[in-house]
Amino acid sequence: MTKPSTTLPLYPEQVRQLVLPEAEAPASQRHTIGLGAYAFDAHGASDIELAARMAPGHLDLRLRTATLPFAAHPPRAKAVRMSLEQMEPLRGPGVTAMHRPSFLPARSVPAASNPRERYFGKLPRSLNKRLDQVFDQPLDIPDTRYAYFDTAYPWSAFGRVTSGGYGASFAASGVMVGPRHALVSSGAVGWHGAGDTDWLVFTPCYSHGLTPFGSAYAERIYAWRQVPLIYFGKQVELKAVNYAVVILNSRIGDTTGWVGTRIYEPGWDGAAVWSMSSYNSHFWLGDEPVYQDSLTLGPVEFPPGADPSGQAMAITNNAHAAGLFEQLGAPLLGWWPGEVGPSTVGVYSYFDGELNSARAAGGAPLFRLIQQARTEFP
Repeated sequence: MTKPSTTLPLYPEQVRQLVLPEAEAPASQRHTIGLGAYAFDAHGASDIELAARMAPGHLDLRLRTATLPFAAHPPRAKAVRMSLEQMEPLRGPGVTAMHRPSFLPARSVPAASNPRERYFGKLPRSLNKRLDQVFDQPLDIPDTRYAYFDTAYPWSAFGRVTSGGYGASFAASGVMVGPRHALVSSGAVGWHGAGDTDWLVFTPCYSHGLTPFGSAYAERIYAWRQVPLIYFGKQVELKAVNYAVVILNSRIGDTTGWVGTRIYEPGWDGAAVWSMSSYNSHFWLGDEPVYQDSLTLGPVEFPPGADPSGQAMAITNNAHAAGLFEQLGAPLLGWWPGEVGPSTVGVYSYFDGELNSARAAGGAPLFRLIQQARTEFP
């Protein structure tokens, strides 16, 4: 951990001008390759052809089969509901460092993409305009959003969350905050009280079926509250604790890297220094990541009834919201001077379509939950 500071993060124009270290060539290593988050058993399968071709800097694997039995989904995860009695004391100043793998290139803002061109070739301008009207609906306030597909750090650490609790079409947002630790929305989890949760999969850098870093599934999920996907806006305490920390089945963060974490300070209210990476149904129905910056946070509410009392924050923000649930779990980010990546201070937790209704969940309880999960399952 580093010494805390009330210094503001860099402004967007400063972030864009950052000069980041070059990627280093990785040392020769032995790698284990996982075929996504889905398990399969070749016993009893027929007509299997497995071919591998390896050359310097190239690996090509093919698996073809007519009948391959497989498990449709990963296993369920163990639910861990935290309380103050279980929680270790807050250690240090409330700042944890991010991690950038040295072999990944780094980019302070993600490279923009045009998926319509990438997947369907160059389209006529008139058709592109009509698609924009359908999928990229303009808002009546300044809109800095754009879609991206970028495997450079830190954009490698952001990803898509799918959950067995809400069907195959459901998706939300998340980010890596440790080597096997993903920060997601509590509402995205299929909770079953004290029982195991429904399966949950985190896919870093997902875009239109592309999964450059594979996927990992949840083994344990830590939360203060088991927040439902839909709840009334008057339940302000849920807006302040709508997050969970997922222990994944593999250390995928060693490959993707992860962002840092900080406890939000109300003295930062009103500064347009924050950004967010999320999935958003204004951009191909939530099937590609979207970046926006120049966001402001604050003021902060400390709603009664949130655990722990007087510490959990519901942070007003002006992030653009779209659709139903894709943005839930998206991190609100700041990039501090001298650091190799951004830190998250809150998780996008609520929006009901009304002006100024967007909230992010943050504060010391968010930091402590991440700290506890990383301590118990490093």
